[in-house]
Amino acid sequence: MLIVLLSAVAPPNLCAQYFLWSTSERDVYPGDFFYDSHYYGDKKLDASQLEVNYLCSSVIDTLSNLRFDNECVLMVGKTWTKYQERHRSQYEKAVRIDYKTAAKEYCNYLRPESYYVLYSDTYFYDISHRKNIFTVRLGADDYKIEESATDIKWKIIDSTKVIGGHSCTKAEADFGGRHWVAWFSTEIALPYGPWKLRGLPGLILEAEDSSNQYCFSALSISSVQNDITMAEYPYILISRKQYNKMVRESIEDYTTFVNQHISRYKRLRSIESPKELKEKYNRPMRFGLIEQ
Repeated sequence: MLIVLLSAVAPPNLCAQYFLWSTSERDVYPGDFFYDSHYYGDKKLDASQLEVNYLCSSVIDTLSNLRFDNECVLMVGKTWTKYQERHRSQYEKAVRIDYKTAAKEYCNYLRPESYYVLYSDTYFYDISHRKNIFTVRLGADDYKIEESATDIKWKIIDSTKVIGGHSCTKAEADFGGRHWVAWFSTEIALPYGPWKLRGLPGLILEAEDSSNQYCFSALSISSVQNDITMAEYPYILISRKQYNKMVRESIEDYTTFVNQHISRYKRLRSIESPKELKEKYNRPMRFGLIEQ
């Protein structure tokens, strides 16, 4: 499932511990540290013709087999697709009106079990230029990864089943360091799917990796027209390798990670977590990233 790491975002009961804004300079709003006034607006890329809601499930602790579920949405336009967590999509709509209120709501919906995994990441696919664009916030910074899209070498299997009233065919492929099994329907002749899974002669309605760590299941499909936008922040371009390293660092020592990445924000001050919080929330990473 498309689960990207909460890594640098605190769980709700820790939100108050991690507000970095100086109260002498401005009021403190839950979530300010995560989604603040560095939002510059939105850039319209396209308009959706189809939207698919997926239930996304992943293992966030391989020792206890603890799973985390959430809903994500795929927006398909003529020249762009966009895939992101439903709450993040709602946040982006709210922040256009009032980022302070949006930050409060964002912090409120986080659940204790979600502190390792967060769908704040957004995946874009530039169809015309065959380019993947990934945006995410870690610590106090916003990052962007731009990569040329690679063709997934799917092998279509002689096996069928019905999903949500649609006849689907099985396909398998190795991609991103994992072996994937997907079910697609040619009744919806769009070569897209959840996360970065695409390239089949029909919409992907289900997919999971061979270890069952990441799973996607379509919940609904609708023909709606909404703007496909990219939130504008002062993004820092990084590589996939750099991102993976930063995620691990932010999970294993959140406080150190944050303090190392706030120097360019003059109004932010360093944080120091109580010993008991460090012991509780700084721990070895017990799951594999969706893409190696």
